[in-house]
Amino acid sequence: MSENSALVDIDISDKNDVLIFSTALNANTELFVTGDTELLELGKIRTTRIVSPRQFWEKLKTQQPDEQ
Repeated sequence: MSENSALVDIDISDKNDVLIFSTALNANTELFVTGDTELLELGKIRTTRIVSPRQFWEKLKTQQPDEQ
């Protein structure tokens, strides 16, 4: 991570996930797709929604072609 990137202060047991999620958050992602139940329970941090692969697939199926 760069000097300008910070680790997010989230209370989860797997500290490797903190690094991965912090990287996504610092990249201003809209969605973070994971099967990790501990992360999924957080739901959303800042503007990043945390969704399961199934939730992501359902979202893709309902989008219009010009939204992709």
